[in-house]
Amino acid sequence: MVHETNSSRDRSRRAFIGAVGAAGLGLAASTSIAASSDGDPTPIDSPTVIEEPGEYELVADLAPDRLEQPGCILVDLRDEQGRSSVHGDFTLYGNGHTVDLSGTELDFEDPWRRATGIAFDPRERWGGALESSWDATVEDIEIRGANTGISSWRASFGTYTDVTVAENDTGFYFYIDGSDLIDCVIEENQTGVNLYGDTEVWGGSQSTFENCTIRSNDRAGIVTGPESNARIRSSRIIGNGDGVVSFTEGPGTVIEESHICYNDGYGVYGLAWPGSEEYPEDDRPIQASVQATNNYWGSDNGPLSLERRRNEQDSGYEYVQPDEPFTDRETGRSADGDGDAISESLESGVSNVRFDPFSEAPFDDVGAQR
Repeated sequence: MVHETNSSRDRSRRAFIGAVGAAGLGLAASTSIAASSDGDPTPIDSPTVIEEPGEYELVADLAPDRLEQPGCILVDLRDEQGRSSVHGDFTLYGNGHTVDLSGTELDFEDPWRRATGIAFDPRERWGGALESSWDATVEDIEIRGANTGISSWRASFGTYTDVTVAENDTGFYFYIDGSDLIDCVIEENQTGVNLYGDTEVWGGSQSTFENCTIRSNDRAGIVTGPESNARIRSSRIIGNGDGVVSFTEGPGTVIEESHICYNDGYGVYGLAWPGSEEYPEDDRPIQASVQATNNYWGSDNGPLSLERRRNEQDSGYEYVQPDEPFTDRETGRSADGDGDAISESLESGVSNVRFDPFSEAPFDDVGAQR
């Protein structure tokens, strides 16, 4: 589902309201606002709680000194039983503004001691069966210095266009259902995107990435959880700790026509876990696989094979090349190139990443161009 961006609309009005400046900066208290009835988006210039669908727009940069709520912009369209209380959509036009929580202190107990930039349907209000019947659209906004840039516990869908999340613990966190990310930049976070995916609650987190740049995140650029997957196309996954880490059983993640380059550990890592007596709940083999054909791996001769082994000296991991490179499960081609690394499956010598065929040269105009 792709929504047309309106981030360039109404430039004269944007210039006028941008002069409002720091009207809401430094406030501990939040404001509850209702959707406008005059057809124009409702302006937001301070930490805000939104409990009605409609169109809203950010009219100033937000950098509060203190917050009394878990999200600087908290969108909660449910009743006290945790069910959707409305039928309608929510849209936030960021107008190029920034939400910066890097210097924000919290007036509530939180183990992370950092708030979320935009929080949808926060977990604390779950009181019954979770039902949602609304979609979210967010565009043209930057979020920095938060525990999570954008966090969603909704059983519904969202579209995020021209969004930048940077220098957060986690850039995006989708717990139940995922969203479309279009022309987004996810950079310099601890973890770029976490798709947790809890089927016990709903159906697992499913997200698509189109023309996104996922770069320089300390750990993984994208993590897919036990019941989640990702569809990644025409994107750049570069310079992360690991590019994509998949814990999804079966072929849940697809990457195509993208750059997977210069990641420190693996370009793509698919979990291969045989289980152990130490963890009886994991006593069955777990095999995650990733479909990652027609990508550029940073070299004209394709990806590299790499084993991750426990380092007994410091209980960490070390990465070593195997004696023989892993092969593509379908074509038998060896991953013996100089590009980013792929992982081994439970079948010795066979990768759990489908990489063949691969592109020998970079693609043009891949990823968000900023």
